[in-house]
Amino acid sequence: MHSAPLRVPKCLSFAPNLAFKFFAFFFLGFVCAGYCQAQKPTNEPPKPSFRIAFDAASGRDSCFALDIYVMDQNGEHIKRLTYDHRSHNPSWSPDGRRVAFLRDDCKHLASFNFGPFDELLNFLSTPRHILSMDADGRRSSLVSAVGREAQDTLWLPNGEYIAIRLADRSRLRVHMMGSRLTPNGPPEELLSRYLKVEGDWYRKQYCATSESAFGTTYPVTISCPGGGRLVILIPPVDNFLPTIYGSHGLSNIERWKLAGDMHYSADLNTSLRVISLDGVSTTAPMPAYDSSWSRDGSRIAYSSFSGDQSSVLYVADLHAGVLGEPRALTAQRLDAHGPAWSADGSRIAFIGLWKDSSQIFIVDADGSNLIQLNHDSKMRCSHASWSPDDRWIAAGCSPNVTIVDDDEYVVGRSSHIYLFDTSKPNAKPRQLTECGDNARYDLCGASNPSFAPADAPNP
Repeated sequence: MHSAPLRVPKCLSFAPNLAFKFFAFFFLGFVCAGYCQAQKPTNEPPKPSFRIAFDAASGRDSCFALDIYVMDQNGEHIKRLTYDHRSHNPSWSPDGRRVAFLRDDCKHLASFNFGPFDELLNFLSTPRHILSMDADGRRSSLVSAVGREAQDTLWLPNGEYIAIRLADRSRLRVHMMGSRLTPNGPPEELLSRYLKVEGDWYRKQYCATSESAFGTTYPVTISCPGGGRLVILIPPVDNFLPTIYGSHGLSNIERWKLAGDMHYSADLNTSLRVISLDGVSTTAPMPAYDSSWSRDGSRIAYSSFSGDQSSVLYVADLHAGVLGEPRALTAQRLDAHGPAWSADGSRIAFIGLWKDSSQIFIVDADGSNLIQLNHDSKMRCSHASWSPDDRWIAAGCSPNVTIVDDDEYVVGRSSHIYLFDTSKPNAKPRQLTECGDNARYDLCGASNPSFAPADAPNP
């Protein structure tokens, strides 16, 4: 028996062909759309990656060894520019082709013949020089010898002068605790005298001890414990000096109790020097404090102390080198200092005090729209620098108080470079540098960031 052949309705017999045609049509359309889209320029420009110069620890010796590095704003492509262990505080030239910086001319102390007192005394007495080098670290040249008080560099907008801020470290005093310098002496001593007297005592104290190995006794000479100690409370940079506590013969200062009470010493005798690239000093037409020129050179922002030693931020016009009438931008309670102009000249970033810590603020050039960029009372920040597109601010930040570890001075060693988004106040900043054996790049104490101009050559 034969069954009748299966008849398929016409409406269904062409369905496979129709499905194939639809599939081929959509597939070719998808490929064509992808190809056409690839040929179109993207509506969003690529994210710019600007370069940041900064200094960081490059070893451990008698001069608080520092060298200058450069990286992109993502913390990548790090390159070391100096290898002398004496270079710090970089500043880009307006065209981005050169970098000005400070170099310490300290003497080397043999590791077996000096202690922490000698180390700090050597650091405070070290002469400093201004140098400039190519953006790739080559062809460095001396600009001028500026003395041990130089603290920072700033390349002026015309590219022909470099400004140097000079701190009056001769006024540094130590708050004495258990001092044997003089019976019933003053509660404060000049730091230089303290280091000399306490250092001499420290070096002369030796204890004879012995060790037994395999039944034999060997004499060993070691330093006596309980020598002089220092605690250094590091305040914001610029117009302030550190507060230093010292003891003699005490096993320990109550460091953490001191750390909860930050003190700031106003550097009322700081000065500003402007030096041409051939080393000739010229008079600066503004008060002698930390200053920042707008990128077109038409205005200057600076901070100055009032009678009660609070620092106020001012802006003044510059006409042919003549300073116009200054206008106050901040209240005294902020102790504003460390100004930095945005690239478009509309805003000024500065460091202000909040809950006994130094935070980053932004204000319009006319004094309006004051914004506190970060709110972290456990962190102090300094040396703000704007990116060329005014989107980011780089700053060196560290715990609010930096102290010594036993008898070894660790000044700013925990500092890192952070990147702040100016469009997102209160957002957590991005840490760009790391420190330690497990870090990709061991950059302890990274500080003093300086954004390169947008058109700076990339070596």
